[in-house]
Amino acid sequence: IVNQTQGRTATVLSKPDGSFTNSIQADVDDYLSVTLVNRNGTTNSVGVSRQIFRDGSVGLFNGGGTVEAQGENGAVQVILEPGSILGKAKFRLESVPLTNLVAGFSNAPPEGGPIVGGFKYLQTGDNLSQAPDISLPVKIEDLGLQPGESPTNCGFGLVIPRTIDGYQVYQLVDRMQYENGRLVTHSPPFLGLL
Repeated sequence: IVNQTQGRTATVLSKPDGSFTNSIQADVDDYLSVTLVNRNGTTNSVGVSRQIFRDGSVGLFNGGGTVEAQGENGAVQVILEPGSILGKAKFRLESVPLTNLVAGFSNAPPEGGPIVGGFKYLQTGDNLSQAPDISLPVKIEDLGLQPGESPTNCGFGLVIPRTIDGYQVYQLVDRMQYENGRLVTHSPPFLGLL
């Protein structure tokens, strides 16, 4: 294991099954990698792809990745493509129960469709060069469809609730499509969660 920022190294031999454990002193912003030496003497180096913080936040690097939070219907996912993070960004994702969402917006529910899920999202660190995609598990009966109507033929929106001049409004930040029990975004053309 190599701490590339501080120049520290830690060495370990693998167990007969190939597994190993080890640790190395590092600060939160240090870049770490693992170099594996194979039996034939060749080496493979692997950089760190994610960092898990004690508060549940996840740090991702240039290789992108997926941040998940368990929700009522499954895992809410924020998906970052490789190259969308210039260096390192930290993400905090928290699913919000549907009953809390509906109660919180009962004085000004969205027109034209129900609220079917929600989450809290925070991103710090390096700016993103492209918006992450969102994947939100849903129950088909929560979508407010008419009998015989297919969710794949409907449009859905990813919105952020805002208060403007004392009025509750919903800012459309991305379109969503129904795919295999989930509402998903595929930005662009919208800016999404940038």
